[in-house]
Order: sequence, then C-alpha cells, then structure tokens
Amino acid sequence: MKEVMGKFTTVCACLVFYAFQAQQVLGQAQVRGLLVEAESKPLSFANALLLQAGDSALVKGAITDMEGRYSFDQVAPGSYIIKASMVGYKPAFSPAFTVAGTDFLVPGIGMTQDALALGEVTVEATRPLYEQQIDRLVVNVQSSITAAGATALEVLERSPGIAIDRQNSALSMNGKSGVQVMVDGKLSRLPSAAVLQMLEGLTAANIEKIELITTPSARYDAEGNAGMINIVLREHTGYGTNGSLSATAGYGRYGKYVTSLSLNHRTQRLNLFGDYSWSHNHNWNELGNIRAVTDQGTTTHTSSVSDSPYKVINHTSRVGFDYSVSPRTVLGGMVSGFSNKTDTDALNTIQIQEGQKPPTLIAQHTREINRWRHLMANLSIKHSLGEKQHIDIDLDYLLYDNASPAAYDIHYRFQGSGETAREEIRVDKATPMRIGVAKADYTYTTADNTKIETGAKATFTRLDNEVAVERGLQESWVRDAQLSQEIDMSEDIVAAYANLNLQGKYKTSLQAGLRWEYTFTNINSPDQKNLVLRSYHNLFPSLFLSRELNGDNSLQFSYSRRITRPTFNNLVPFVSFKDPYSLWSGNEALKPTITDAVQAGYQLKGKYMLSLQASHDRDAINWMVRLNPGTNIQNVYIANVDRNETYSLNLSLPFTVASWWQMQYNLAAVWQQSRTAYEGMQLKTSGRYGRMNATQTFKLPADFSMELTGFYQIKALFGMFEQTSTGAVNFGVQKKLEKERGAFDFSISDIFWTNRFRIKLAYPSANLDQVFFNIHEPRVIRLTYTRNLGDKNVKAATKRETGSEDERSRVGN
Repeated sequence: MKEVMGKFTTVCACLVFYAFQAQQVLGQAQVRGLLVEAESKPLSFANALLLQAGDSALVKGAITDMEGRYSFDQVAPGSYIIKASMVGYKPAFSPAFTVAGTDFLVPGIGMTQDALALGEVTVEATRPLYEQQIDRLVVNVQSSITAAGATALEVLERSPGIAIDRQNSALSMNGKSGVQVMVDGKLSRLPSAAVLQMLEGLTAANIEKIELITTPSARYDAEGNAGMINIVLREHTGYGTNGSLSATAGYGRYGKYVTSLSLNHRTQRLNLFGDYSWSHNHNWNELGNIRAVTDQGTTTHTSSVSDSPYKVINHTSRVGFDYSVSPRTVLGGMVSGFSNKTDTDALNTIQIQEGQKPPTLIAQHTREINRWRHLMANLSIKHSLGEKQHIDIDLDYLLYDNASPAAYDIHYRFQGSGETAREEIRVDKATPMRIGVAKADYTYTTADNTKIETGAKATFTRLDNEVAVERGLQESWVRDAQLSQEIDMSEDIVAAYANLNLQGKYKTSLQAGLRWEYTFTNINSPDQKNLVLRSYHNLFPSLFLSRELNGDNSLQFSYSRRITRPTFNNLVPFVSFKDPYSLWSGNEALKPTITDAVQAGYQLKGKYMLSLQASHDRDAINWMVRLNPGTNIQNVYIANVDRNETYSLNLSLPFTVASWWQMQYNLAAVWQQSRTAYEGMQLKTSGRYGRMNATQTFKLPADFSMELTGFYQIKALFGMFEQTSTGAVNFGVQKKLEKERGAFDFSISDIFWTNRFRIKLAYPSANLDQVFFNIHEPRVIRLTYTRNLGDKNVKAATKRETGSEDERSRVGN
C-alpha cells in the first residue's frame, strides 16, 4: 500500500510541475469580451465572430461560455469588429477597435430578442437515430419512437453490433465480450449480471443517447477490450425551472409500468437538478440446456427446460448542483443511487436418460431474489487558470450491497423403479462493496488549438463476499462446506496519462496518448491468506490520425491497447444452480485480458462511413463449460481463453428518400478465431458472420411520425460457443402535442417473435455437445405519455460527470 501511494504522489507532483510549466507557454495577444441580453444577463453559447474592420472578412470564430464570455488568442495587429449572433436574437456589432500587440478588452455587447423571428419562425432539427463518428457510433435514443417506454437494455439490444445473453448475463459488442458500460462517462465496475440488471431498470425516457466507443483515448480508463458503451442521461437546463414527466403502460404476457420525472432549476450562478424513475416489469422467458456426454461407451442425454417468469422493480434517483463560486471556478456535487430487485419464480423440468435405461424425471422449483442497492456521493471542482487552461478534480465514494438468496426444491422420479426422492438446497449470498475514487485532469489549449491533456487517478476497492450453501437433510439444514465460502478482497489501481491533440497543416489532425496503470489485488479467506496476491503495471498507448482529403472525403486511423480486468463478482466465489446437474460459479484465478486494436476508416460527405478493425486478445475472458462424464455434472464458469482474434468491417449508410422519409442502414461483417487449452487438448473455433440494422423514419401530417426498425444477424461466435441466427422487427408511431407540450408514443417490439438467443458447443473430441437457449416474450406493446414542464426555450449546459464511471461498470450492476 505504501508503494502504491508513493507512486501516486510522484505522479501527482509531476502533473503539478507540468501544469505550471504549461502556463508559461505562448503568452500571445488576446481579444476578449462579454455578450449580454436584457437586464445584463450573460448570453451562453452565442456566436462571436472576429471580423476585419475594413472588409468584414472573417478572422476567427468563438462560442461564449456559461458566463457569456468569449476570447480570441494570437490576434495579429490590426483593426477589427465583433459580430454577435444567436437564434432568436438580432445580430449585434461592436465599435471598431485596434489591436497593437497587447491584450484588448472589448466593451460588453448587448443583444435584443428578435420578436419577428420568435413569433413567426420555428427552427426544428431532428437528430438521426444513428450518427457515425470517427471513434464511436451514437444512438440518439430520444430520436427513436420505438424506444419510448423501453428499458436501456432493450434499446441496447437493438443497437448495431450489440449482443446480449441474459441466461449467462453476458454483453458483447462486435463479437467481443470485454465491454465496459459507463453512465455519463463513469464506469460502474459491476459484474455483468448486475450491469444487465441495472440496464433493465433504467428507462429510455431518462436517456439522451448511447455512445458505442470502439477505440477510447488515453483520457479514459484502459478498461474494456471490446470498447465502451457510454449512456448519456438527459438534462433540462435553462434559466428558471423546466423538466419532463413521462408514464408508460405496456403488456406482453404480463404488465409493464414505468414512470419518470426530471427537473432542473437554473439561476445565473446556481443550477439544481434531479430526477427519479420507477419501473415494474413483469417478464417471461424460457431457459434451456440440452446436452449429451459419453462415459465408457454409454451416452447420457440431459434436457433441462425452465419456465422462468420474473419481476424487476427498480427505483433510480439523483440530485445535484453546480455553483459558480467565481467566473473561473465551478463547484459541483451529486448524490445518486438505485434499488433494484429481481424476483424469479421458475419451474425447471429435467429429463435424464442414460443409454437405453428408463429416464429419470426431475422437477425443480426455483425461487431466486437478486437485490442490488447503490449510493454514490460526488464532489467536483472545475477551475480555469485562464481562457485556455482548465483543471477538473473529482472525488467519489460509492457503496454497493448485493444480496442474492435462493431456494431450490427438487423432486426426482425414477421411471425404472418407480421410486421418488426429494432434495432441498438453499443459498444465501451477501456482497457489500466500498469504492473510493480520486481523479484530477488538466487541459491546456495553445494559441494554435493544440490541446495538451494530462491527469491522474486512484481507485481503492474493498469488498466482502459470503456464500452459504445448505442442504436439507432429515428435517435439518447442513452446510455444504465445498460450495460455501467467505472471502475479503482489496484492489488498488493507480493511473496517470498524457494526451496530445494537434490540429496540423493540410487538414490533418493527430491525437497521441499514453496511459500507465498499476494494479494490486489481494483476496483472503478465513482459512487461507493470499488466495490471490497479484500486482502488475501496464502501458497503454493510443494514436488517432485524421486527414481531410477534400470537402467530401476524409480518412481516419487509430490504434489503442486496452485491458479487461475480471469483474469483482467473477473473481469472488458464487454458485447458482440451474438444475441439480448444472451450476454456475466464479473463478478467483482469472487473469486480465490485454488487447491491441487497430482501425481504419473512410468517411464520405460527413455521413457515409466505412471502417475496418482488427484486434488481438491475450487471455480473453469467456464463459467455459466443464463436464464430468461419470457424474453428468456440468460447471459453467468464467475462464481465460489463450488468444482471440477479431476482424470486422462496418458500413454506415444514411439515405434521404424524400423530405418526409429517412433511412439508415448499418452493416457489419465479422471474422473471429479463438484458441485455448482445455482438459489437456487445444480447442480452436473460427467463424464468420454478418449483421444488419435498418431504420425507416416517416414524418406524417398533423405532427405524426412513424418508425420501423429491425436487425438480422446470421450465426456468429459467442466466446467458444456458436450463436445461431436471430433478428427482430419493431414498429412505433408518435403524435406530438401542440406547442411542444409533450407527445404520445405507441410501439410494438419483436413483432414476429424472431429474437431468440441460442448458442451451441460442439467438440466431440472433448466430449462437449450441448445447446443453451433463452426465449423472451414477444410483441410487447407500450403506450407512453411524455409531458414537458417549464420553459422550452432552454440554454445548453455542461454534462455532469464524476470520476468513478469506470469503477461502476466493473462492479457489474
């Protein structure tokens, strides 16, 4: 621990030294000023143009900050004027002034509202559902009619390149499972099962957009070999009070209800915000596992099918503030949390037949409760050392509590002898976690728009995990010592990074970064200390190069190295019984995955995008299966695959058929190969697959609009498994209310009931022959009403972020 803190202190000292050094660079002449409206209120995010006084030729442009300030650096001597403009306001000009090599302060420019423009002109812009950017694909959730009333998990499942396995609680992007999920730029560090549970409780009404980031820069944590998914929550900002209220009623096989409220109150120096959402989703799915195992020439066939209805009740809330202490300093704070409970009441029917013997029939009644509770407190300080230098400091403290009690009542019927038997098992699992995060970032922008970023981060995690497995014997409960365990875990991660962004000549931009991370992990049990004692450090370089060939064509190239650490829940022991002969468990011996990825892209007219990506994973983390032929017991567990290679081609094609008809197609072709050692032999899997996402949007008269979306994916690799083809078609229609007061949305998901998850494992030489499937309820119908509150004429504001986004995704909820 002393070594960790010593390295962190050294890194911070270096950062402070470089920050002070950077302040001495390029002391150039500067022109600055202030734009205000009536009552001398600052105008945020207005346009300020620096023009030549003689011929009004444009010299430079800027956008005012939250205090209405603008500035231009490295201004040559001469005579100039300032032109100010903003939608809804009349253009305004400053008197001519002369710059003679020293800084110049322009007198404040007042702007007045344009009554004619406000009364007669309505400017309406609709973002496309998908926006392809250089390093990410953006899904604009608020632009989707079929997303109304849906959960974040359902929206993600329809997104390009995303595959979700609810049975094994796995999430993959472009065929790779090392995905980190962020909320407003912050990782959660939850296990994948808890991440899916959290996303199922998060309503789309509170989501602005979802960013699928394939090659993050050095500024981000190096976590996630497949990239990152960033869920950006909605904010309503502006002077006064505004917000929105929505309510959804839906039905598939059972009822689904969602309600959410979001409010924002802003004055000139203080911004208060908060939101709350509640959802009650009663869902149905069918889980299945069919396998065959051969022992001494006799093949045993096992079929397990579970009718698994479950309820998810979720409460999510956050409150926070931003206060301008001075024109250069903003103090922020936020408290957020959620309570998520999944209640499963399933009936599992199992049939086991050994050779030609009469089968054994088993009925297992399963009652599982998985409850996650979370509370986070954040304090942030944003300080400007000048117009071009900024320091951001974030302090986070996170608490998680996971309780997962389960009860299994198992009845056996042996067809050959007619005998019956009964077995009872109960499991109790409790995992409290405590995470502290400290993060500091420094940004300096030079006069020629070169940006220098550097920062440091420290994360300290402590958790306890207690799993108690008991079996009912002779009217008493006996502890199963083999499956029960108590452990405590500590993990410390210290990181530092430097990032350089150059806007070069000849329309070329370059971003290069290097991140260093040190990790120390220690796991202990009451009987054995240092079950895991591991420390390692890594360097993670990244490079982004963009070249604009002409006005319509541009090229991009990127390289990055990433790491995927095991989630806390996969490292610590747990056990879940799908049937008496199948159990899921963790693996404390898991190693992190190291990934090297390159990507090349071509963009036409700013909207058509073609990209090629190649990645190599060392020690990839995937689900594996171990079968004991003698007992017919299978253990599904997380393990490291020796190597995994992925090559993908992605094409984004937006089309405008008519002013009222927009189309968007996203096409992907992927080739993968995995190799690993298993039970003394080498397993090798390779495969090719393709996926298409399509969206048709129609703007109809009387403020109606309609959307038809769908995806289709042919068979693909899923770790060491092969996933069969799947797809879905969704439909939605929306009616906007007058004066933008709100909207009604009606949607139907998976109209033809074709979105069925099915994976298979076929290695005869390793005695592995099995199929897993997961079928969800089809044709979920939802009706959503959204009401806008307060003033619709709002001003943009900065997005609230904290320093623990990476940590929150790794916990898994």
